[in-house]
Amino acid sequence: MRVHPAAELFPMLDAKDLQELADDIAANGLHEPIVLQAPGGPLLDGRNRLAACEIAGVEPKFVVWDGNGGS
Repeated sequence: MRVHPAAELFPMLDAKDLQELADDIAANGLHEPIVLQAPGGPLLDGRNRLAACEIAGVEPKFVVWDGNGGS
């Protein structure tokens, strides 16, 4: 998935923390959806959540940014 340059301002988790997030998502589900700039991308927020969902085998939830700071 394409990533918006603004999303790259926030670092990716290290392998241990990413696995902990994946384990939590597997056990409790994804609580905060991944934010896209438009349908189909690019990704604005949630790179770590998306990677953790992939590790956990959980289908990610997406929302499209509404342009007003909300989704």
